[in-house]
Amino acid sequence: MNDIQDRIKRMWKYLNENGIYTEEDLDKALEKMPKLNIGIFVSPLKGGEKCVTESR
Repeated sequence: MNDIQDRIKRMWKYLNENGIYTEEDLDKALEKMPKLNIGIFVSPLKGGEKCVTESR
């Protein structure tokens, strides 16, 4: 349990260093972030392409 509390403290310290002091500040910052296009990560492979995890 102590490990989780330490991780939370480190997270809030980082957020505070970046001007985020409350959960509301965090919500506002997340709303302002540009959207991340994850299409390249979830698109199916086209014919003939190998998956990175396949052995060569």
